[in-house]
Amino acid sequence: MKFSYSWLQSFFVTKLPSPQKLAEALTQRIFETEALSKKVLEVDVLPNRAAECLSYLGLAREIGAILGQKYKNLDCRLNRRSGGKKTSEAIEVKVQNTSDCQRYSARLIEDIEVKESPSFIKERLQESGLRPINNIVDLANYVMLETGQPLHVFDLDKIEEKKLIIRQAREEEVFTTLDDETYSLDKEVLVIADVNDPLAIAGVKGGKKAEITRSTKRIIVESANFSRASVRGIWKKFGLRTDASWRFENGLDLDLVKTAQDRFSNLVTELYQATPALDIVDFYPSPAVKQTISFSLEYLEKLSGAKIKNTQVLSILKRLGFQVIKKSTKQWKVTVPSWRLDILGQEDIIEEVVRLYGYENISSQASMVNLIPPVKNWNQFWEKEIKNTLIKLGLSEVCNYSFINEEQRKLFSYAPEEMVEIVNPVSQQQRYLRPSLLVNLLMAAKENRKHSPDLKFFEIGKVFNQQSHQYLEKSSLAGILSSADSSQGFYRLKGIVEQLFSSLVINDLWFDNYQATPEDFSKAMWHPSRVAEIKVGDKEIGFLGEIHPRLEDALKIPEHVLAFTVDLESLIRLASTEQEYKPVSSYPAAKRDLSVIVPASTKIGKIIEEINHVGGPFIRDIDLVEIYQGEAIPQGKQSVTLRIYFQAQDHTLQTGEISGWQTKIINSLQQKGWIIKD
Repeated sequence: MKFSYSWLQSFFVTKLPSPQKLAEALTQRIFETEALSKKVLEVDVLPNRAAECLSYLGLAREIGAILGQKYKNLDCRLNRRSGGKKTSEAIEVKVQNTSDCQRYSARLIEDIEVKESPSFIKERLQESGLRPINNIVDLANYVMLETGQPLHVFDLDKIEEKKLIIRQAREEEVFTTLDDETYSLDKEVLVIADVNDPLAIAGVKGGKKAEITRSTKRIIVESANFSRASVRGIWKKFGLRTDASWRFENGLDLDLVKTAQDRFSNLVTELYQATPALDIVDFYPSPAVKQTISFSLEYLEKLSGAKIKNTQVLSILKRLGFQVIKKSTKQWKVTVPSWRLDILGQEDIIEEVVRLYGYENISSQASMVNLIPPVKNWNQFWEKEIKNTLIKLGLSEVCNYSFINEEQRKLFSYAPEEMVEIVNPVSQQQRYLRPSLLVNLLMAAKENRKHSPDLKFFEIGKVFNQQSHQYLEKSSLAGILSSADSSQGFYRLKGIVEQLFSSLVINDLWFDNYQATPEDFSKAMWHPSRVAEIKVGDKEIGFLGEIHPRLEDALKIPEHVLAFTVDLESLIRLASTEQEYKPVSSYPAAKRDLSVIVPASTKIGKIIEEINHVGGPFIRDIDLVEIYQGEAIPQGKQSVTLRIYFQAQDHTLQTGEISGWQTKIINSLQQKGWIIKD
């Protein structure tokens, strides 16, 4: 808002600082202010202080508090020319909407002569950004700028049946404003009307019907308090905003209604020798009660970090218009002035004290806080470790949506009763929640195959299924890679899984024959003979193998696609950050090769497990050297050659010791019906 520097000066006996210095003081203590010239200040009044500071009186009050200067209050006395006809005899006021009109006052003023305003009035209005019109309208605007309370003036002789009715507009009621704009109203619009027509939109704009003209001799001055919501609704509906509505939208002090009425009467008498009535018609059913707040001096110091003397606090509060009605050593009771609608609690009072005391006078202090370490989220920790390990092993992380469609459900052979169907899907492409991460991973592989044949992806996320009418949600880990050679790809992926488990310090990992478990995964996902269960101890936690050729063909992926999937929750429970240290033996190791003929269906792991069991603590490692099927080997059999490393921690093993352990191993293998080759 623009403020006239000379007008502000009229509120003070002592000389104010220059416009530039005054702008700096206001910027430092309350609002950003710019001196546009030697005559005008531009003040950015914040909404929480608009109730008082969109006025010269409000800003002068702030300047006085900041500079420690006493300001002059407005002269609102009714002088000797007052006392004509009573307002109550000239006009009847009826308020129908008491929620949107908390107070409405009207005063009769006679002996009006409409003419041009004095030069000082016009100059002050222009410096404040308003256009002069005539002496009566200008005076109403002048008082609005002085007090912050909008006024409106009606020509009494144009009000039918001398009645003012504050009511809701009728549906499609037509209203013409002072500037000849026409609006079609509805029941949401509050109007001031006579018995037939609206005369003004309440708090926003006056109408053509009762406007002030050269022929006007008697006027009714309106000073009222309309609700913020009512006035703001007009702006939203019609885009109609005025200087009056700007003030009503931010809320106004109810006591300003009478102050503005008396100030207008004082000036109209002094300047134009009009005759105002002594009485006003004042609808005020619920008078405002002054607010009292308890104020703690200890809390002031704690919140601000400043030790401000009690005498300084008291001085600041008095300069701002607060009244201390009860004092003790640590607690005060403070009455809030009616114009401070922004003060709701003692924190607001503390802010006022500190603001006037000066933020620059408060020394900075380091905050004393207790640092409490957060509880470690192990799920997040292990997920991060798993991601980092897989990325180091050459896989790329992908993040897919958690939905699949009907075609994908059928393609991967999931029964409808196993699926979790969404009640209100965004589209049919997102009809179900995914039962396995592999569904979306394979769809991603199909799309990415267009750009690169080398596919190496993994994903961590939630999977969903339904069992016995119960919805189950689990965290899962899955990965895929493509390979031209199925066996080579299988062992590559197996090595990735083993390295992952090793990084999580899970040592009892092994792979077992696949047995379909429909409650976990569809058996149609996997190749019939190239899939294994991932186990830790005796617990199955996932699967590893080749995707079914039918799916590879359907997805048009020419390479073999190998995949693994693991129950992430089980994996995290098994993971550990602690590794057992075993010192490296300083004694030499001895190696022996052993060839054993076993049925072709026998797992190599079973042979190694048996050797480890019998060989005890002296077996350091066992390597697979060769698997042979062919001449000299019976049909349905295979020859497996293993290299066994013997080593002790505390001495060098003698030949006799090694031979003894080797004999025990051979006897144990022969007892299982396996043949030892010479």
